[in-house]
Amino acid sequence: MQWEPRPGSGFTSGAPWLPIAPDAADYCVARESGDPASMLSLTRRLIELRRAHPALSVGRYAALGRDGDVIAFLREHEGERFAVVLNLGAKQRCFVLPDGVAGTVTLSTLDGREDEAAGGALDLRGDEGLLIRLG
Repeated sequence: MQWEPRPGSGFTSGAPWLPIAPDAADYCVARESGDPASMLSLTRRLIELRRAHPALSVGRYAALGRDGDVIAFLREHEGERFAVVLNLGAKQRCFVLPDGVAGTVTLSTLDGREDEAAGGALDLRGDEGLLIRLG
């Protein structure tokens, strides 16, 4: 990710040794850091959650299922459990969580679902991922 919306993108005042993306001025730290819906903000939130919840980094992994473009898995450590449900496709999909897998949305890759109850049939928007705290 580039740093600033200027020539050299904040890396150099000379010629960079790696190419700089044509849209670098639109997607750089200086622009995205103040936008709660940016990819930078999402990445920072995911890192924060991973550091705060060992189940997301050292926990046990178990597949919960797959249906077309949707995959789901469980992460668990010392009684803390999360389901991760990812719609890898561009179209809206419905995915049914197994019995006993229900909780609250901790994070969505798209806006507007945090703190939503999640269990049973989940409607996922295109390219949406959900992190669901179970319990």
